[in-house]
Amino acid sequence: MNEEKQGALQEKFVSSLVPAKTKKEKKTKVSTIDETKRMIAEGKTLKEIARLRALTYGTIMTHAEKIKSIDPMFDISALKKEITQKKLLTIIRTLRSVGMEGGEYRLTPAKEILGNDYSFDDIRLGRLLMK
Repeated sequence: MNEEKQGALQEKFVSSLVPAKTKKEKKTKVSTIDETKRMIAEGKTLKEIARLRALTYGTIMTHAEKIKSIDPMFDISALKKEITQKKLLTIIRTLRSVGMEGGEYRLTPAKEILGNDYSFDDIRLGRLLMK
């Protein structure tokens, strides 16, 4: 065995003896959806979460929808503060009138009925809160 190869093997052996606490430990990564769930549980609004996490409101809304589908018992009632009661009731009534397709209330027909005073995000939030 030449000196170069022997030196490399010695270095490898010595580095394997380094105590585990000095080696970089892998951190357990919390899923992005779990992080959103934690923040909703803390009472933060979807807009606050989006701003704090530097994500779009739509992304956070998608997280909230996934959370609700995975854990239907998760309390999202704090999100009601993001929309007026009158607007929420109008959205729910409209969604029910247009019906479901594939197990989901349809957004586009509801938007066509509700008009420009209601955004798709408003309607998604209403759909989320009606479940």
